[in-house]
Amino acid sequence: MKHWFRFFALVLTIGVGTSPGQVVTASLEGTVTDPSGAGVPRANVDVQNTSTGVSIKVQTSDNGHFVAPSLQAGGPYRILVTASGFKTAERSGIPLDVNQQATVNIPLEI
Repeated sequence: MKHWFRFFALVLTIGVGTSPGQVVTASLEGTVTDPSGAGVPRANVDVQNTSTGVSIKVQTSDNGHFVAPSLQAGGPYRILVTASGFKTAERSGIPLDVNQQATVNIPLEI
């Protein structure tokens, strides 16, 4: 009987971790704009977790909007934006909480 109880306790302990439906990710989105405030289409956006070195590369839409989904919560993250005819822009030290949908708008300089 003691062995059965220990086995049951072990199964409960292991099962307490992350459940299959639990989300432990976050996302970053924003708009990349030119000096006039217009969205910059097809800008390259590199979102990197500076703790792990893992990065995701996305491109802005026709109106300058970008979304980097399914990022590991935590961070900090760094966003690097490049576009033809503009200076490279960088934002760093961005923390992400579990299930957070953070918005970071990035203006570019010519």
